[in-house]
This record gives sequence, structure tokens and C-alpha cells, in this order.
Amino acid sequence: MNNTEFQKAMDLYSGRDYLSSVKLFEKILSVELRNFECWNMCGMCYYFLEKFDDSLKCFDKSIELMPENHLFLANKGNALYRIQKFDDAQILFDKCTVLDKSNSYYWSMAGLCSYHSKNYLESKKYFENAVNLEPENDYFWYWNGSVLFNLKEFDSALDSFTRACDIEPENDEYWSLRGETHFELDQFDSALESYVQAKLLDSENPKYLAMEFLCLYKLNRTEDAFLIYDKISSNKESLKIVHSYFKSTLEKFNEILSLYKKVLEINPEDVFRSLELSSSSKKFNSLAQKNSWIFNSASSYYFVNKGLHYYSMQEFKKALSNYSKALEKSPDNDHIWYWKGLSYFQLKNFKLSQKCFATSFKINPLNDNYLYWKGLSEYFLNDMSSALSSFKKCIELKKSESEYWYWKGQTLESLQKPLEASDSFKQSAILKH
Repeated sequence: MNNTEFQKAMDLYSGRDYLSSVKLFEKILSVELRNFECWNMCGMCYYFLEKFDDSLKCFDKSIELMPENHLFLANKGNALYRIQKFDDAQILFDKCTVLDKSNSYYWSMAGLCSYHSKNYLESKKYFENAVNLEPENDYFWYWNGSVLFNLKEFDSALDSFTRACDIEPENDEYWSLRGETHFELDQFDSALESYVQAKLLDSENPKYLAMEFLCLYKLNRTEDAFLIYDKISSNKESLKIVHSYFKSTLEKFNEILSLYKKVLEINPEDVFRSLELSSSSKKFNSLAQKNSWIFNSASSYYFVNKGLHYYSMQEFKKALSNYSKALEKSPDNDHIWYWKGLSYFQLKNFKLSQKCFATSFKINPLNDNYLYWKGLSEYFLNDMSSALSSFKKCIELKKSESEYWYWKGQTLESLQKPLEASDSFKQSAILKH
């Protein structure tokens, strides 16, 4: 083998220049037809160029030369998976699990193939092996939960989604599926909590807004439900979900909503005072009672929702006021402290934002994002020693986040440690690209 040419081709591959890389590998193959490594690497280049037919031909050549190489088999399996030939891909990943029983990736890919073929019982066995081999992999728990959900084993599915949330609390989809499972179990309080967490992580997702509303509806929390219905009515996807649930009751619900709006127009800051003054209040209450709606007092969630609204409108002082009221009712909610901290940060009150983020992290010490914002607050307070400590802890929790390395570098630079800063900046650049 021409080692110089091969290394040059590998360097191009590592730099993601797949077109130049494959040309060099093919040049080597023109004189070394039995070079199985080059056939495999050609296949990988074509895979990333999304030329899957060419990719499969190359993998076939490498497997023909090395039929027991589980890496080559898995690479072909990945290519088949990408073109949705799930049954063929599963056969290959099955072989991989025999050749390397301890490789959790092979078990998970076999599980994904059988999942997409709707063979959920078989998929369940594969993911059981995957999570046993790698119990801290949130992705495996997520798919394990999805399989169990489709099998209607909701209690077990809930355990899996909860585990995924514990490992990676910043993934909104995990919280959403946890909420969906609680909803199936008629555990609407818990479902609401999960959907609120999902919405805090992705406030633009129409499903979270709709399911939040449906949870409030099931809990008879009329006032809270109405507060978000305006947003739903202007979002086609959210509205579609809600309409499909209400069906024949939607028309009556809209009548209640119309009356509520008239009530609220009198004094939007004081709903109860508005009801006292409104001539529509009796009719509203009558309709609500007939349709099993109960006009409950405001909850901490009421103020969280208002706070999010004001934050999105960049009215940070009003947002702060509502988060403070929410915390009076739910002082141990780390997400509310986080949003309060963000509001202070936007107002450049870094001293108070630092305290809020510190409280969030104290309540939930696995959330690296809270620690990141704490570090930023300390940086802008010119407390570089504390900021450096925060960013270092962020990296301990999540080494793959380029921003943490970048701000560690910025802090080290401020502390006049240029060599250490340079190392951090380099790591940040590597992760970013």
C-alpha cells in the first residue's frame, strides 16, 4: 500500500473533503484492487456525498474481501438504513451483534430497523440489550420508550422517557414524549409539567402549546387554558391538534371563549375584578358549568405563561414581575428561576441574574445550561475567578459544547493566561466545525 497516498486521502476525509478523498482512494485501488480498507473508505466517502448506490458497491467489495469484519457490515447497514431498506439493514446489524456482542450501537441500529418495520416486539429486545450495555445513553432510552409506547406498555415507557430526561434534561422531545405517556395514563398534572418543560426548551413548537392546553382542559383549569388559546388560534398546527381532540365540543368552547374575551377586555390585569364588573359574567359561568369548565384561581403556571409572553415581547420588567409571583407559589422550580435570571441578564443586572442562575443550578445541579449563564453573569461582573470555575464545571458536565470552551478561553484571556486561553479557543473551534 502507498502509505503516503493513503494518509493524504485520510486527511482529506477527516477534513470532510469527501470528493477529493474518494478520488485518491480510487487512485490507490486502480493498482491495489484487493485493498479492503480503501474499498471501505471509498464507501464512506460516497456515503457522506449521499451517493448511496456507489457507497453500497464499495462496501460490498470490502465485505467480499473481509466477510467477518463487523465494521464493514455496519457501514453497509448504515447505507441501507439511509435509503430505508430496513429489513436488509437489520440482517447486517444482526450479524454485527453476533460478531461483537458488546457493541451497543449495533444493538440500537438493529432495534431502529425493526422499529421502522413496525416489528415492535423484536425492537424491544434489541433496545433492552442496548440500554443494558450503555445505561447512560439518553438516545437509547428514548427509543426504548418509543418502542414500549407503541406496544402500549405505558408504565415501562414512562420509566424510559424519565431516564432519558434525567440524562439529557435539555432535550425538549424527551419531555414531550414523557408528557404524552403521562397523558395516556390520565396523569394530567404530570403531563402538564412535562409539556411546560418542553415548551420552555422550544417555545415555538406547536404541539407543546396544544398539548399544554389539553392538559389544562382535562384538569378543569379554565382560566389558564384561555390564557394560551389566543396563541393556539393563530397557529394552524396547534389549532389542528386541539380541533381534532374537541371535535363536536369545539363550537361550544368557542362560545365560552368569546364571552371570556369580553370579560377580560374590561380589565385584563385583574380577571376576577373584570368578572364582577361584566354583564357577561353570569352567562359565562353558566356556560362554563354546563360544559364542565371550572373557573379556578390563578396558579404559578398562570404567571409563568405571562412571564414568557412578556419576555418574548422584550418587556423584561413585566416578565420579572410575573416570574417573581410564580416563584412565590413554586419556589423550587428551577426553570422559573432560570427565566427570571434571563430577564435580569437582558436588563444587564448581572448581579441578580447570577443569583437566579445559581439558584437554578442548586435545584438542578445536572443542568449545564444554568451553570453557563451563571458563568456569563460572573464574567460581565468582572468576577473572572468565579466565571472560570463555572465554565470549567460546564465542561465537566458537557465536554462537547463549543461555547463552554470559548468562554473559558475568554475568561483565561482576561486573567492574562494566553497559552491556556489558546488551548480552549482551539478546542472550541474543533467542536464547532
